[in-house]
Order: sequence, then structure tokens, then C-alpha cells
Amino acid sequence: MIPLSNDDVRTIDRILQHIVDNVPNRLKVDHLVAMSGMSRTRLTRGFKFLFQLTIHQYWLEVSMDYALQKMQQADVSDERSINVRTAILNLLP
Repeated sequence: MIPLSNDDVRTIDRILQHIVDNVPNRLKVDHLVAMSGMSRTRLTRGFKFLFQLTIHQYWLEVSMDYALQKMQQADVSDERSINVRTAILNLLP
């Protein structure tokens, strides 16, 4: 593993927060790389080192948690629940 500086850790934490703040939007790793100013390798390996998940795995977990919360808030017979189910299907790769 390449050593991470304190700045790297802060940057990766900022990327993690960006992922959380932008659920349920799809995020491209290339966009996150551009935001971070880090190389793709450094960002992806650093993220995996710090959180034991790839960026995609983390996004998927956060997105599924978001979708579950939305489903729990909606009544199954309600039209909103149909929209939530559609949103979930759109999240899947």
C-alpha cells in the first residue's frame, strides 16, 4: 500500500462525504478523481485501505440504505412507493 498523507486522508474523507451527500445520484469514479486532484490509483487504493470497500461498493451500500429508508417511509399501495421501486431499479448497474 502506498503511504497516505494527512492531506490524502482528508481528501478521501471529503470524497466519501460527497458520495453520501449525492445519493441516489450515480457517481463516476472519474468525476471523483477529478474532484480529489489525486491519481485514480491513489484515490481508489486509498479509499479501499481506509474503508475496506471499493468506491463502488461503498456507493452501492449507501444507495441501498437510502432506498430502504425511502421504501420504509412509503405505503406499499401509495404511488410514491412505485416511484421508489423505480428509483431502486435505476440505481442497479
